[in-house]
Amino acid sequence: MTSAVRAGQLHPEEVACLVGGPWRVAEVAVAALAVTGSARISRDGVVSAVLGGGARTGPQAAVLARSGQALGDVVAGVAGGPEARSVPAELVRRGLVRTPGRRRAVSLARPPALLVAVLAAVCAFVLEVLVPVALVVLVAGVVLNVVLLLQRGPLTRAGRRVLRQARAVPPGVPDGQERVVAARGLLGRHSVPLSADARRSLAGAARRRGGKRSAGASGGAGCGSGHGGGFSSCGSASGSGDSGGGSGCGGGCGGGGGD
Repeated sequence: MTSAVRAGQLHPEEVACLVGGPWRVAEVAVAALAVTGSARISRDGVVSAVLGGGARTGPQAAVLARSGQALGDVVAGVAGGPEARSVPAELVRRGLVRTPGRRRAVSLARPPALLVAVLAAVCAFVLEVLVPVALVVLVAGVVLNVVLLLQRGPLTRAGRRVLRQARAVPPGVPDGQERVVAARGLLGRHSVPLSADARRSLAGAARRRGGKRSAGASGGAGCGSGHGGGFSSCGSASGSGDSGGGSGCGGGCGGGGGD
């Protein structure tokens, strides 16, 4: 059952997608490689693959493929690639994220449902025509509008519950550092060492990404479409600060209600 899914059962990259979308997935991939020693981030903010190291996930492989680039460029490149944007497919399968198709269907259904409720109200209270029937239709229309309103966001009820759990990382978890980065971002509070230059590089890339979004160059207000399957790629967090999420995959993927 999807309601039984807990944050601890998800891979840190899946948690990252819920909190902050593909950008946060890329940050977690960098953090995981740094923790295992498969990559290092130099004092001047350059990410380098370490000989003998290896990737455990697609996003991590994408990070290693960008060895020699500045941290901000690495995160931006991985976030925009198919490896990070394929993560939401698993969240959809688990019942934590809605597909864009379902969200579009909800958006298209709301205006007719609202119109029916308005017409029923007019018939009942203004024209006084078929009052009993009109009142029943009015109540049904209001209830339907509330249900549709609660389903407008990219996260299901289970997804929002897991998102709340993800922000509290219990101590002693083997992949705890990755989960902390998933919740807070590389510019938040965590134990992965980052120099001032590395932070500036990442913050600069996040600002450039934010500028492109505001200029209409990417996505909508938080959830673009993933590669390969048209799944929602949760969140619009730029990875800055400690807030853990943007306006899109409650914090990362949306704030609607209901399943």
